Amino acid sequence: MTGTTGVTGALVLLLGTAIGPAHADSTLPLHTQVRDVRLLGASSTGVAVLQDGASTADPDVVHTGLWGLDLTARPQMPTTEGFRQQYLTGDVSGDVLAWGMAFHGSNSSSSTLYRTDLATGSTTLDGRTSGVSFRLAGNSWLTRPDPFATLPFGSEGLQLLPLATAPGDAVAGWPGESEFFTPPATAALAGWDSDATSAAVVTRAYGKDDNPFSPTGNLQVQVQPLAGGLPQPLATTDGADVTDLALGTGTIAWSTQDSSGVRRVSTAARTGGTPVSHVEADPKADLDHLAVRDDGTVGYLVPTGTGTVLRTVSGSAVRDVSLPTGSAGLDAVGGDFVTATGRGDSPGVYRIGADGTPVLAARVQAPENPVGSWDLDAGKLYYADRAKGSGRTLALWARSIGTGAELGDEISMASPAGGVPQERNALPIAFSGARGIVGSPKYNLQWDLLDRDRHTVSIEETPVKTRRGTVVVAAEPQVSGAYALLGGQIHRTDGELLGSLPAAARVAGRQSLFGPKVLYGTTAGRRGQVWLLDAEKRKAVMLFEQTCDHAPPVALWGRTATWLNCGATRLAVRDLVTGAIRSVATGIVPTTEPADIELSIGEGSLAWVAAGDAAVLDLSAGDSTPVHLPGTTRSLALDRGLVARSLERENPYEPMDLMVSDLPFEVTSHPRLTGSVRLLGFSPDGDGVRDTWAPAFDTTEPLAWATLTITSERTGRTVQKITTKDTADGAVRDLIWDGFTSSGLGAARGYYRWTLTAASPSGAALTTATDGATISGRIELSS
Repeated sequence: MTGTTGVTGALVLLLGTAIGPAHADSTLPLHTQVRDVRLLGASSTGVAVLQDGASTADPDVVHTGLWGLDLTARPQMPTTEGFRQQYLTGDVSGDVLAWGMAFHGSNSSSSTLYRTDLATGSTTLDGRTSGVSFRLAGNSWLTRPDPFATLPFGSEGLQLLPLATAPGDAVAGWPGESEFFTPPATAALAGWDSDATSAAVVTRAYGKDDNPFSPTGNLQVQVQPLAGGLPQPLATTDGADVTDLALGTGTIAWSTQDSSGVRRVSTAARTGGTPVSHVEADPKADLDHLAVRDDGTVGYLVPTGTGTVLRTVSGSAVRDVSLPTGSAGLDAVGGDFVTATGRGDSPGVYRIGADGTPVLAARVQAPENPVGSWDLDAGKLYYADRAKGSGRTLALWARSIGTGAELGDEISMASPAGGVPQERNALPIAFSGARGIVGSPKYNLQWDLLDRDRHTVSIEETPVKTRRGTVVVAAEPQVSGAYALLGGQIHRTDGELLGSLPAAARVAGRQSLFGPKVLYGTTAGRRGQVWLLDAEKRKAVMLFEQTCDHAPPVALWGRTATWLNCGATRLAVRDLVTGAIRSVATGIVPTTEPADIELSIGEGSLAWVAAGDAAVLDLSAGDSTPVHLPGTTRSLALDRGLVARSLERENPYEPMDLMVSDLPFEVTSHPRLTGSVRLLGFSPDGDGVRDTWAPAFDTTEPLAWATLTITSERTGRTVQKITTKDTADGAVRDLIWDGFTSSGLGAARGYYRWTLTAASPSGAALTTATDGATISGRIELSS
């Protein structure tokens, strides 16, 4: 009854009516996580930011949009690094975000250049160029080729690369083609920037003993029109390392650091004139990212002990402006500076005008935390995500699902200690009433067992030894009452290993657990088989065999066993008490990959999903036919009259939805006993060892009450009757007999019969797994 998805989105609850055009529905958004946001660039049209991933395992996400609107996530943009590949953020120019993907070779690098529309997110591939430094300049790309790919070796310059004029019309630019600027032989290119009409270039002269890659001479600042013509020299300054260069509407700004460590911010008019310099004494000031307003004011960010300030320099006037917490990245648009933050009450992009007041100009939504694994059982929805802490901690949550579309409050469950490895989006979980099993956050083959949100014991999965080597089984864990099924191994919930399925069955992963019984599919030679194993009795019986090259999908609930034939075109439903078998046409296309088919079963209902198509079947009606459910389903689970499904959204890059719906038919259910844990005897002699008899019972549904009746085998009289109402989770834990009769006298030594009776809130009586009316056993009371 467990569902697992790689990424999952919102929990959508469709409760109270059958699926159809008139059903009521409501959506429960997933948790969101505060993540840092950094400004990539801005223009008069719009803006782009980069938001940290929802967890440490998730990629960063680019958001773009227009001013005054919520920015839209663009998860299709590949921000993660691959083998010798690197995402290059670029900047905003007009109505597009310019960016690239760098490819690093053994001796040189190249970049593929893209433009993404800020409003629509559509992306155009423009071409590929040498090097990893580029800017969109008007109707061309201005790029700096890799000096290690140039001839003569080590030479530098700038080149123009035209934009693509139609989809697929990409061009390649390499050193020597479309050269725009080449520094003189006496100097090296030290920095550059561009706008729609011009490029600002800084060269540094070679000293007498300099090597080609380390000039130490004076700096020359000049402007070169993109349309051609002679460069316009603006300023010559003493030699220093250039850390950034920014080209404004009427002003050029650059930052330097000399050999003694002195850092300066200098400005000059684009028309020429004497540069003005400001010495920056704060070593934390970010002089690598300058921005210039239209009025010539230069800005840069300075981290402080309490946040970040915007430092502005205009001539000799220096001013600090407090920014929203978490501000990162800086640009200038007209008379405003622009920054972004993902923190605070209003995460988004802020514009700071001449009055120094940050004004929210575009919102950035916090990312949804995907649900990595989930389960639906006994009227509760369980799910796991990374909504706590820094995104490295697994968080477990539960919500009760009542009648009339009422969803209970979210409950935070105990989470395993330790950080979740970054390569794991979430950890598998499974629940049965009050019991659960959760993957260890530290060790892939270790699992923690829970009882009423309390860790009881840890168990380990043993890999399967086959002729081809050792295999770690990828099947999802299952728990049913006092039993857990893990990688084809059956454990009691006290940690004892009862046994293992055959190696072929363990590897196949087609298994279903109900109490101590396991229904599993396997292969033997070229034949697919279905077996039923009673783990307590160590007895297995084959129920089905057919020529097949894969293990059939199976599902088990109470007295009902189901499986698909090898073509998945028909479903067998077998009553394990009477032996009667019903055959149902599934409508599944025979060519569907077996790995894309999943079965799920619950009280009175059966469901399956095949290659995204989900269907449910009413098992109480002998002539029922499958009802197909809307949407593209990836996994599902049943619980009484409910079905839970993980559904794809229209945008495949967005997280999936987890939907809980009423079944399209009525389901009559009653609680079944899935297991009990009890001593065979006890001795109430006050020595502190087994002084009481405290059995634990587990059922498939919440109970309204449960009563334990103790009867003497010798006299046939009832000596004690104990009742509890602490059974809302379907678990009975506090029916404890202390060895005294109802009259307060000590019961005589000997054998006694115990009988458990209980009922659900609707009044349905508790039965055995196979509908037996009597649940009883024997216990010895000794001195």
